Amino acid sequence: MSVRDLIDAIYVGDSESIETAFNHEMAERISARLDAMRVEVAKNMFNEQVEELDELEEELDEEQLDELSKDTLKSYVDKAATRLVSGDKYKGMDRYNRVDGIKKATSKLVKQEETE
Repeated sequence: MSVRDLIDAIYVGDSESIETAFNHEMAERISARLDAMRVEVAKNMFNEQVEELDELEEELDEEQLDELSKDTLKSYVDKAATRLVSGDKYKGMDRYNRVDGIKKATSKLVKQEETE
């Protein structure tokens, strides 16, 4: 049933068909709207949690990296890059974490050099 069916039923004057078409159309619209709202609520619920976790990770990473000297950061980058390139036991997520650590350490080194 559609809006067109509702209009036809009104035109003909068939009250039973009008009621059926109206109820069907309203049920479809309400159902579609509720589905959209469910998706939006779920999306927002998880996005907020992910954003909070990302912010906490960034704060922790910055705090941890602030405690390291330039020499320590350089040493970490050199050793991690060498092991990564040599294929030394890093696979999958370990490899990703190693690359991420190198990026963060390098970024911190650049920031330290810019501030000096």
